[in-house]
Amino acid sequence: MASEVDQLIKAYRDHVAVPWQSSLSGSERVWFLVYRPENERRIMFRLQDFESATLDAGHKWCRVDLAGRYAAWLGQQRNLARLLQNPEGVAADKFVTALINELAPKVAAAGPDDVLVLTSTIALFGMASLSALIKGTETTRGLETHTRGRLLVMFPGSRQNNTYRFLESGDGWNYMAVPITASSATV
Repeated sequence: MASEVDQLIKAYRDHVAVPWQSSLSGSERVWFLVYRPENERRIMFRLQDFESATLDAGHKWCRVDLAGRYAAWLGQQRNLARLLQNPEGVAADKFVTALINELAPKVAAAGPDDVLVLTSTIALFGMASLSALIKGTETTRGLETHTRGRLLVMFPGSRQNNTYRFLESGDGWNYMAVPITASSATV
């Protein structure tokens, strides 16, 4: 029996090879690769297989790694010493807005036939809302609105119906992204 990672690679290969519709909304251009959190390292180790599937399907692969983004942002804050004394005072929405502003040009630069993949989403846990990064905040449009091709989000967690639970925590959030799961692989 194939591992979850092998099944995900197969499901992704099948999905990326299907001809793309150009008249989709931003949320319909977002794909979530949903896998058990304990497989994060295995997924990262096999990232080349996902890239190869993308290239084989005639699309460009553009990767944005989210690891270290929070620390870099925090290090740029003028009042860092005060923030570190009161970590509860660090506003996650300010970080999300800064991250959207940083990543939006990269997302927008990816063409209509490109897959822009967000890796190391696990690095946002406890620091920022992945849903706010994708959908946006009250003051900032999210990455979905800047996506011209497809936005592939590596999603360690679960999905039931259209409710996603990041790292199996919290109440989850309802989102219309296209799920790619191990169970969606064809035999």
